[in-house]
Amino acid sequence: PGGMGAPGGGQGQLAPGFDMMGAAAAGYYGAQGAAGRPEAGMMPAMLAAAAAAGANGQLPGGTGMLPTDPAAVAAMAAQPMRPRPTERAVGIREVHPLTTYEDVCNEVGIYGPIESISMDQAKGNVTVRFVDPTSAAQLCAERSLLQFRGQLSAVALEKSGPLSAEVAAAVQQGATRNLYINFGPSGGALAERLSANHLKTVFGEYGHVESVRVLAKQAIAFVNFTSISAALKAKDTLQGTKLELPPAPPKAPRRAPA
Repeated sequence: PGGMGAPGGGQGQLAPGFDMMGAAAAGYYGAQGAAGRPEAGMMPAMLAAAAAAGANGQLPGGTGMLPTDPAAVAAMAAQPMRPRPTERAVGIREVHPLTTYEDVCNEVGIYGPIESISMDQAKGNVTVRFVDPTSAAQLCAERSLLQFRGQLSAVALEKSGPLSAEVAAAVQQGATRNLYINFGPSGGALAERLSANHLKTVFGEYGHVESVRVLAKQAIAFVNFTSISAALKAKDTLQGTKLELPPAPPKAPRRAPA
């Protein structure tokens, strides 16, 4: 293709000027964040008060008792929870066997950017690792159960290591799990010959692909990976390269005139 497109903001809008290469660019488009949602990590009043206790279980001032003054309780409840950097992961258990990666992303992606998703369909287990631990905390605070294809699944926080230095630096530059591919001003005919399955095969060499969408009339495509690291690898490898077309279907033989 002519190249791969430029990164977008939180609403999925493409932003020009990133890593430009002639008429086409390579980069990422952002998934919609939790804009307009309540402050992440808010806790009920009594839980907030308990969380304010120090390492020895004492509340500020050393009283060791929950405050009874309504104003004090409200003030403590207004303090957002500060999750640990290693608590970025959410485990989802007893997932319906036909659940797809796209099903999971559609359900939990509103809580914040996802670093990676792993799925064990045989055991019915899914692990979602967010970029920000606050996203994981908010999801678990709001939802103890998720539903996939009519089956309820339990949700709980899981420990996960911090983001790797490479992924953290890329995220600062706008990297997501999603690649935007621009086939160039004359790429419409090319895009019409490309199927989502063909692109999934090509990009699948760099990591697990969640979904692919091809918009032939606009000469663009969207490839969503299940991890940021896979998207980084694909972008770095395929940027500026030509995509091989699938074999053209054989022409039907002409019938001899009667």
